Formats: sequence, C-alpha cells, structure tokens
Amino acid sequence: MNSTVCDDQVIVPTRHRLTVQEYHRMGDAGIFSEVERIELVDGDLVDMAPIGSQHAYVVDLMTDMLVKQVPRKYLVRIQNPIQLGEFGEPEPDVAIVKKHNYRLQHPQASDILMLIEVAETSLEYDRATKLPFYARYGIPEVWIIDLNGKRGEVYRTPLMDEQRYQSLTVYSTGYIVPDGVPEVQVSIDGLWD
Repeated sequence: MNSTVCDDQVIVPTRHRLTVQEYHRMGDAGIFSEVERIELVDGDLVDMAPIGSQHAYVVDLMTDMLVKQVPRKYLVRIQNPIQLGEFGEPEPDVAIVKKHNYRLQHPQASDILMLIEVAETSLEYDRATKLPFYARYGIPEVWIIDLNGKRGEVYRTPLMDEQRYQSLTVYSTGYIVPDGVPEVQVSIDGLWD
C-alpha cells in the first residue's frame, strides 16, 4: 500500500488508481469472471448493478430510435466501453461516436458526440461520479434517463476544469434533440409507453 507521511509523522494511505492498461492485464489474466459487470472510472473498479428489465427495455427503445436516425457517418454503440484518459474505461448505456475502426482501441473523448446513461438504481452514482468524470474529459453532451422520475436530464457545455456541465435541461415530455446530431429526435414520452 502506498502512503504519504504528513508533517506530524502520521502515515496517510494514498489511493492507488488502476490504469486502463492494468485493468486490461487483470482481465486478460482471468481475474474477472465472464459474468462480472465492472467498469473503470477514474482509476476505480466499479461493480455495475445487474440490468433490470425496465432498464433493458428503455435501452432497446433508445437503440431503435437512434439507429434509425443517426447519420451513417456516426456509430451508435450500446453498453460498450469508451476510454477516457489513462484511468477510465466506463461503459455508458449508449454512445454516439464518430465512425472509425475501433478494432484496436475504444473511442476516446475526441471521438464522442454524446453519451446516454439510463438510471434505474444508479441515478445518484451517475450524477455524482460519472457526470463529473465525463465533464473532465470534455464530453460535449450527456443524457441521464431517470427511469423512476420519468424524465431526461440533458447536460451540455462541459467545464473541464470544474468537472461539471454549464447547462442542464430537464425533459418530462416532448423531444430531445442532441446538439451534435441535430438530425435526431428522441421522444421522451416514447420511453415510458
């Protein structure tokens, strides 16, 4: 365990942040089982909750809406990893990214137009942990679909140094149109039908 000695000689343990490379080596070594749902956020291994039927259904609906509307110059990725810096490989529910060959490397921050997190039990975690992490890397737009509140929170204009978003718009009805992909309209009401 790493530690830091303070002026008064008290030893304070310091956090060891896993890198993406270490995370992959652990996976390659079989440390994680095939069924474990884990993501790397800011150097921490985070157990992801099992996907409930409501969560899965809304992700399916959004996938259907997005795949039909997103221009072919972009890709819609569902629950696949993205890489954010040296210490992050989260797995957002939906990512719209520039169309490239990601065979050798997951999309980076510069490839990402927007991310969507669907929250049934993870709302506070998504707001308090993932959202600031996404802002730090300049992800231009993040949606949190709050299943219990039946609303969409749309965060835009990342303030990277402050690790927050400047703009928040909440939708309970109507359509959400992403800034970076204005060809797309997602019916927030359609997610609850």
